[in-house]
Amino acid sequence: MASANLAWIVGRSGDRAEAGKWAHHALDCWREERTAFPFRWTALRPLIALALVEGQLLEAIDFARELLDISQQPLPEYLAVDVRGAVVAWDSGNAATARRLLGAATERAAGNGYL
Repeated sequence: MASANLAWIVGRSGDRAEAGKWAHHALDCWREERTAFPFRWTALRPLIALALVEGQLLEAIDFARELLDISQQPLPEYLAVDVRGAVVAWDSGNAATARRLLGAATERAAGNGYL
């Protein structure tokens, strides 16, 4: 959890690349655990934001799918609607809508202190 917290702190200072490094480290640690860690969103949110900035929509969608996994703490509904919509849009072949919805969810997350 400390690495995910560092990702949040560094991301808030504007260094998205460093935030991504810490977020990836957190996910790597949690993947070694035998049980699912329900707070992976703490690392996934910064990684989604970074992927969107870098134009890596497929990677952002993959992270979004992890956010929606049943093993994870449910997102607040105002975020979940756009994240689910982005995944559905992507699966339907509508990358522009997926990008727009995931971007909107990221902006809302940042506005509410999740990023």
